Amino acid sequence: MKILFRTLVLVGMITIISLQLVNNRKTTRDIVEMAELEIEAVPVKVYKATMKSPHIVISSAGKVTADSEVMVVSEANGKIINTYVKPGQSIKRGTVLAKVDGFYIQQELEIARKNYQKLSKDLGRYSKLSKENAISGQQMEQLVLQKESARTQVEIIERRLSNTSIVSPIEGTVNQFYIKVGQSIGAGTVIAEVVNKELLTIESSLFRDEVDLLKSGMQVSIISNMGNLEAVVSSVSIKPDRTGKYPFEVTPDKGSEILKPGMIVNLEGKVELSRKIIVPESALVSQNGAWGVFVIEENLPIYRTVVMGSYYDREVEILSGITEGEFVITSGNQFINEGDEILILE
Repeated sequence: MKILFRTLVLVGMITIISLQLVNNRKTTRDIVEMAELEIEAVPVKVYKATMKSPHIVISSAGKVTADSEVMVVSEANGKIINTYVKPGQSIKRGTVLAKVDGFYIQQELEIARKNYQKLSKDLGRYSKLSKENAISGQQMEQLVLQKESARTQVEIIERRLSNTSIVSPIEGTVNQFYIKVGQSIGAGTVIAEVVNKELLTIESSLFRDEVDLLKSGMQVSIISNMGNLEAVVSSVSIKPDRTGKYPFEVTPDKGSEILKPGMIVNLEGKVELSRKIIVPESALVSQNGAWGVFVIEENLPIYRTVVMGSYYDREVEILSGITEGEFVITSGNQFINEGDEILILE
Protein backbone atom coordinates (compact mmCIF):
# COMPACT_ATOMS: atom_id res chain seq x y z
CA MET A 1 0.00 0.00 0.00
CA LYS A 2 2.79 2.38 0.88
CA ILE A 3 4.65 1.51 -2.31
CA LEU A 4 1.56 2.35 -4.42
CA PHE A 5 1.10 5.73 -2.71
CA ARG A 6 4.73 6.71 -3.26
CA THR A 7 4.46 5.71 -6.91
CA LEU A 8 1.39 7.91 -7.48
CA VAL A 9 3.03 10.92 -5.78
CA LEU A 10 6.14 10.53 -7.96
CA VAL A 11 4.09 10.31 -11.17
CA GLY A 12 2.13 13.45 -10.20
CA MET A 13 5.29 15.47 -9.54
CA ILE A 14 6.79 14.43 -12.89
CA THR A 15 3.60 15.48 -14.68
CA ILE A 16 3.57 18.95 -13.04
CA ILE A 17 7.24 19.57 -13.86
CA SER A 18 6.72 18.51 -17.47
CA LEU A 19 3.77 20.85 -17.93
CA GLN A 20 5.75 23.77 -16.44
CA LEU A 21 8.69 23.14 -18.75
CA VAL A 22 6.42 23.08 -21.78
CA ASN A 23 4.79 26.37 -20.74
CA ASN A 24 8.18 28.06 -20.11
CA ARG A 25 9.44 26.94 -23.51
CA LYS A 26 6.39 28.45 -25.20
CA THR A 27 6.85 31.76 -23.32
CA THR A 28 10.52 31.88 -24.26
CA ARG A 29 9.68 31.24 -27.88
CA ASP A 30 7.12 34.08 -27.86
CA ILE A 31 9.69 36.51 -26.38
CA VAL A 32 12.26 35.56 -28.99
CA GLU A 33 9.71 35.96 -31.76
CA MET A 34 8.75 39.42 -30.45
CA ALA A 35 12.40 40.45 -30.20
CA GLU A 36 12.93 39.34 -33.79
CA LEU A 37 10.16 41.63 -35.02
CA GLU A 38 11.65 44.60 -36.83
CA ILE A 39 10.36 48.04 -36.04
CA GLU A 40 9.84 49.69 -39.38
CA ALA A 41 10.25 53.37 -38.19
CA VAL A 42 11.41 55.10 -34.99
CA PRO A 43 9.00 57.83 -33.83
CA VAL A 44 10.78 61.20 -33.31
CA LYS A 45 9.98 64.84 -32.70
CA VAL A 46 11.71 67.67 -34.56
CA TYR A 47 12.37 71.39 -34.10
CA LYS A 48 13.06 74.00 -36.74
CA ALA A 49 16.34 75.84 -36.01
CA THR A 50 15.51 79.54 -35.85
CA MET A 51 17.29 82.83 -35.22
CA LYS A 52 16.31 84.24 -31.83
CA SER A 53 17.25 87.12 -29.59
CA PRO A 54 17.54 85.30 -26.27
CA HIS A 55 16.95 87.06 -22.98
CA ILE A 56 19.06 86.49 -19.92
CA VAL A 57 18.50 87.76 -16.38
CA ILE A 58 21.49 89.24 -14.57
CA SER A 59 21.18 88.99 -10.79
CA SER A 60 23.29 90.36 -7.97
CA ALA A 61 22.98 91.53 -4.38
CA GLY A 62 23.47 95.20 -3.57
CA LYS A 63 23.69 97.51 -0.58
CA VAL A 64 21.61 100.65 -0.27
CA THR A 65 23.75 103.70 0.48
CA ALA A 66 22.99 107.39 0.80
CA ASP A 67 24.47 109.48 -1.96
CA SER A 68 25.16 112.16 0.66
CA GLU A 69 26.30 110.54 3.88
CA VAL A 70 28.84 112.33 6.06
CA MET A 71 30.45 112.00 9.45
CA VAL A 72 30.48 115.50 10.99
CA VAL A 73 33.81 116.13 12.68
CA SER A 74 34.70 118.87 15.16
CA GLU A 75 37.46 121.31 14.25
CA ALA A 76 37.51 122.83 17.73
CA ASN A 77 38.91 121.78 21.11
CA GLY A 78 37.01 122.25 24.33
CA LYS A 79 33.93 121.33 26.32
CA ILE A 80 30.47 120.85 24.80
CA ILE A 81 28.20 123.49 26.32
CA ASN A 82 25.07 122.76 24.26
CA THR A 83 23.55 120.35 21.74
CA TYR A 84 20.70 121.19 19.38
CA VAL A 85 19.66 118.02 17.55
CA LYS A 86 18.67 114.40 18.19
CA PRO A 87 18.90 111.19 16.12
CA GLY A 88 16.14 111.01 13.52
CA GLN A 89 15.78 114.78 13.27
CA SER A 90 15.67 116.35 9.80
CA ILE A 91 18.04 119.28 9.37
CA LYS A 92 19.10 121.80 6.74
CA ARG A 93 22.59 122.44 5.51
CA GLY A 94 24.35 124.76 7.97
CA THR A 95 22.23 123.71 10.97
CA VAL A 96 24.20 124.03 14.23
CA LEU A 97 24.48 120.59 15.82
CA ALA A 98 26.46 121.48 18.95
CA LYS A 99 28.36 124.33 20.62
CA VAL A 100 31.88 124.15 22.05
CA ASP A 101 32.91 126.57 24.81
CA GLY A 102 34.62 129.50 23.05
CA PHE A 103 35.08 131.91 25.99
CA TYR A 104 38.88 132.08 25.86
CA ILE A 105 38.92 132.26 22.08
CA GLN A 106 36.56 135.24 22.32
CA GLN A 107 39.00 136.95 24.72
CA GLU A 108 41.88 136.33 22.30
CA LEU A 109 39.83 137.83 19.49
CA GLU A 110 39.11 141.03 21.38
CA ILE A 111 42.79 141.51 22.13
CA ALA A 112 43.74 140.82 18.53
CA ARG A 113 41.18 143.30 17.24
CA LYS A 114 42.40 146.03 19.61
CA ASN A 115 45.97 145.41 18.47
CA TYR A 116 44.91 145.67 14.84
CA GLN A 117 43.03 148.90 15.50
CA LYS A 118 46.08 150.41 17.28
CA LEU A 119 48.38 149.50 14.39
CA SER A 120 45.89 150.97 11.90
CA LYS A 121 45.94 154.29 13.80
CA ASP A 122 49.73 154.22 14.05
CA LEU A 123 50.04 153.62 10.34
CA GLY A 124 47.81 156.62 9.61
CA ARG A 125 49.89 158.89 11.87
CA TYR A 126 53.18 157.60 10.53
CA SER A 127 51.99 158.14 6.96
CA LYS A 128 51.78 161.90 7.64
CA LEU A 129 55.26 161.86 9.17
CA SER A 130 56.59 159.95 6.20
CA LYS A 131 55.41 162.71 3.84
CA GLU A 132 57.41 165.19 5.90
CA ASN A 133 60.41 162.80 5.85
CA ALA A 134 60.21 162.53 9.62
CA ILE A 135 60.55 158.72 9.47
CA SER A 136 62.37 156.44 7.09
CA GLY A 137 60.78 154.31 4.42
CA GLN A 138 62.02 151.18 6.17
CA GLN A 139 60.10 152.10 9.31
CA MET A 140 56.96 152.54 7.23
CA GLU A 141 57.39 149.11 5.62
CA GLN A 142 57.78 147.45 9.02
CA LEU A 143 54.62 149.13 10.27
CA VAL A 144 52.65 148.00 7.21
CA LEU A 145 53.82 144.40 7.75
CA GLN A 146 52.82 144.56 11.43
CA LYS A 147 49.35 145.75 10.47
CA GLU A 148 48.92 142.95 7.89
CA SER A 149 50.11 140.36 10.43
CA ALA A 150 47.61 141.68 12.99
CA ARG A 151 44.80 141.48 10.42
CA THR A 152 45.73 137.88 9.60
CA GLN A 153 45.77 137.03 13.30
CA VAL A 154 42.25 138.43 13.71
CA GLU A 155 41.01 136.30 10.79
CA ILE A 156 42.60 133.15 12.25
CA ILE A 157 41.00 133.68 15.64
CA GLU A 158 37.63 134.47 14.05
CA ARG A 159 37.84 131.16 12.20
CA ARG A 160 38.66 129.32 15.43
CA LEU A 161 35.70 130.97 17.11
CA SER A 162 33.32 130.06 14.28
CA ASN A 163 34.49 126.44 14.55
CA THR A 164 33.06 126.28 18.06
CA SER A 165 29.65 126.11 16.36
CA ILE A 166 29.61 122.64 14.79
CA VAL A 167 27.34 122.69 11.72
CA SER A 168 26.10 120.09 9.23
CA PRO A 169 27.63 120.40 5.75
CA ILE A 170 24.58 118.76 4.09
CA GLU A 171 20.82 118.58 4.33
CA GLY A 172 19.46 115.31 5.64
CA THR A 173 18.60 113.32 8.73
CA VAL A 174 20.70 112.90 11.86
CA ASN A 175 21.33 109.16 11.87
CA GLN A 176 23.69 109.03 14.86
CA PHE A 177 24.66 111.63 17.48
CA TYR A 178 27.74 110.78 19.50
CA ILE A 179 28.30 113.56 22.06
CA LYS A 180 26.60 115.10 25.08
CA VAL A 181 26.75 118.32 27.10
CA GLY A 182 29.79 118.53 29.38
CA GLN A 183 31.92 116.20 27.25
CA SER A 184 35.40 117.42 26.36
CA ILE A 185 36.36 116.90 22.73
CA GLY A 186 39.34 117.57 20.51
CA ALA A 187 39.80 118.45 16.88
CA GLY A 188 38.86 115.42 14.80
CA THR A 189 36.20 114.08 17.19
CA VAL A 190 33.21 112.62 15.33
CA ILE A 191 30.09 114.49 16.38
CA ALA A 192 27.30 113.01 14.28
CA GLU A 193 26.39 111.04 11.18
CA VAL A 194 24.07 112.86 8.77
CA VAL A 195 22.38 111.00 5.91
CA ASN A 196 20.44 112.45 3.00
CA LYS A 197 18.05 109.55 2.37
CA GLU A 198 16.34 111.41 -0.47
CA LEU A 199 19.31 110.58 -2.69
CA LEU A 200 19.89 106.83 -2.48
CA THR A 201 22.24 104.62 -4.46
CA ILE A 202 22.58 100.85 -4.57
CA GLU A 203 26.13 99.55 -4.88
CA SER A 204 26.83 96.10 -6.32
CA SER A 205 29.39 94.25 -8.47
CA LEU A 206 29.56 91.56 -11.16
CA PHE A 207 32.21 89.51 -12.92
CA ARG A 208 33.48 90.66 -16.30
CA ASP A 209 31.30 88.44 -18.52
CA GLU A 210 28.11 89.82 -16.92
CA VAL A 211 29.09 93.43 -16.30
CA ASP A 212 29.87 93.82 -20.01
CA LEU A 213 26.13 93.45 -20.63
CA LEU A 214 25.26 96.40 -18.38
CA LYS A 215 24.82 99.86 -19.85
CA SER A 216 24.22 103.18 -18.15
CA GLY A 217 20.50 103.96 -18.25
CA MET A 218 19.50 100.29 -18.37
CA GLN A 219 16.32 99.44 -16.44
CA VAL A 220 16.64 97.01 -13.51
CA SER A 221 14.35 95.77 -10.76
CA ILE A 222 15.02 96.11 -7.04
CA ILE A 223 13.67 93.13 -5.13
CA SER A 224 13.35 93.32 -1.34
CA ASN A 225 11.23 91.92 1.46
CA MET A 226 9.40 95.25 1.59
CA GLY A 227 8.43 95.20 -2.09
CA ASN A 228 9.82 95.68 -5.59
CA LEU A 229 10.92 98.90 -7.27
CA GLU A 230 12.29 100.02 -10.62
CA ALA A 231 15.68 101.66 -11.03
CA VAL A 232 18.31 102.51 -13.64
CA VAL A 233 22.01 101.70 -13.88
CA SER A 234 23.78 104.99 -13.18
CA SER A 235 27.43 103.97 -13.52
CA VAL A 236 29.58 100.94 -14.42
CA SER A 237 33.24 100.74 -13.43
CA ILE A 238 35.88 99.82 -16.00
CA LYS A 239 38.27 98.58 -13.31
CA PRO A 240 37.75 95.53 -11.04
CA ASP A 241 37.95 95.68 -7.28
CA ARG A 242 40.14 93.47 -5.10
CA THR A 243 37.76 90.52 -5.54
CA GLY A 244 38.00 90.65 -9.33
CA LYS A 245 34.46 91.98 -9.70
CA TYR A 246 33.45 95.20 -11.44
CA PRO A 247 31.47 97.66 -9.27
CA PHE A 248 28.35 99.35 -10.60
CA GLU A 249 25.71 101.62 -9.13
CA VAL A 250 21.94 101.73 -9.50
CA THR A 251 19.73 104.73 -8.80
CA PRO A 252 16.17 103.90 -7.65
CA ASP A 253 13.17 105.90 -8.78
CA LYS A 254 12.20 108.82 -6.60
CA GLY A 255 9.68 108.14 -3.89
CA SER A 256 11.25 104.84 -2.89
CA GLU A 257 10.39 105.22 0.79
CA ILE A 258 10.74 101.48 1.44
CA LEU A 259 14.52 101.68 0.92
CA LYS A 260 16.75 102.60 3.84
CA PRO A 261 20.53 103.10 3.90
CA GLY A 262 22.26 99.86 4.88
CA MET A 263 19.57 97.53 3.47
CA ILE A 264 20.63 94.55 1.34
CA VAL A 265 18.48 94.06 -1.76
CA ASN A 266 18.55 91.91 -4.88
CA LEU A 267 18.95 93.43 -8.32
CA GLU A 268 17.67 91.84 -11.53
CA GLY A 269 18.17 93.12 -15.04
CA LYS A 270 16.77 91.57 -18.22
CA VAL A 271 19.14 91.74 -21.18
CA GLU A 272 18.21 91.02 -24.79
CA LEU A 273 21.13 89.55 -26.73
CA SER A 274 21.88 89.62 -30.44
CA ARG A 275 20.13 87.15 -32.76
CA LYS A 276 21.54 83.62 -32.66
CA ILE A 277 20.65 80.12 -33.91
CA ILE A 278 18.95 78.48 -30.93
CA VAL A 279 17.83 74.85 -30.49
CA PRO A 280 16.46 72.93 -27.49
CA GLU A 281 19.09 71.34 -25.30
CA SER A 282 17.38 67.96 -25.85
CA ALA A 283 18.56 68.02 -29.48
CA LEU A 284 22.18 67.42 -28.43
CA VAL A 285 23.62 63.91 -28.78
CA SER A 286 27.15 62.82 -27.84
CA GLN A 287 28.97 60.48 -30.20
CA ASN A 288 32.63 59.51 -29.98
CA GLY A 289 33.31 62.23 -27.44
CA ALA A 290 31.83 65.04 -29.56
CA TRP A 291 28.49 66.79 -29.37
CA GLY A 292 26.18 66.99 -32.34
CA VAL A 293 22.58 66.84 -33.56
CA PHE A 294 20.54 64.76 -35.98
CA VAL A 295 19.18 66.86 -38.84
CA ILE A 296 16.58 65.74 -41.35
CA GLU A 297 17.84 65.35 -44.91
CA GLU A 298 15.52 63.70 -47.44
CA ASN A 299 13.41 62.37 -44.54
CA LEU A 300 16.42 60.57 -43.00
CA PRO A 301 18.42 61.46 -39.88
CA ILE A 302 21.95 62.70 -40.58
CA TYR A 303 24.35 63.28 -37.68
CA ARG A 304 26.32 66.53 -37.61
CA THR A 305 28.93 67.68 -35.14
CA VAL A 306 28.19 71.20 -33.84
CA VAL A 307 30.02 73.94 -31.98
CA MET A 308 27.96 75.19 -29.04
CA GLY A 309 27.84 78.63 -27.49
CA SER A 310 25.95 79.74 -24.41
CA TYR A 311 23.00 78.05 -22.69
CA TYR A 312 19.72 79.93 -22.21
CA ASP A 313 17.10 78.21 -20.03
CA ARG A 314 17.08 74.70 -21.62
CA GLU A 315 18.12 76.06 -24.98
CA VAL A 316 21.60 76.25 -26.48
CA GLU A 317 23.24 78.51 -29.01
CA ILE A 318 24.74 76.74 -32.06
CA LEU A 319 27.76 78.57 -33.44
CA SER A 320 28.36 76.21 -36.37
CA GLY A 321 27.16 72.88 -37.76
CA ILE A 322 23.61 73.73 -38.74
CA THR A 323 21.88 76.62 -40.50
CA GLU A 324 18.65 78.50 -39.88
CA GLY A 325 15.58 76.63 -41.08
CA GLU A 326 16.96 73.09 -40.77
CA PHE A 327 15.00 70.57 -38.72
CA VAL A 328 16.76 68.87 -35.80
CA ILE A 329 15.50 65.85 -33.88
CA THR A 330 14.72 66.66 -30.25
CA SER A 331 13.03 63.44 -29.07
CA GLY A 332 13.90 59.87 -30.00
CA ASN A 333 17.42 60.87 -31.04
CA GLN A 334 18.91 58.51 -28.48
CA PHE A 335 17.45 55.48 -30.26
CA ILE A 336 18.45 56.11 -33.87
CA ASN A 337 21.49 55.89 -36.07
CA GLU A 338 22.29 57.86 -39.17
CA GLY A 339 20.06 56.75 -42.03
CA ASP A 340 17.46 54.93 -39.90
CA GLU A 341 13.85 55.14 -40.98
CA ILE A 342 11.93 57.55 -38.75
CA LEU A 343 8.36 58.61 -38.13
CA ILE A 344 8.02 62.34 -37.41
CA LEU A 345 5.37 63.02 -34.79
CA GLU A 346 3.36 66.20 -34.77
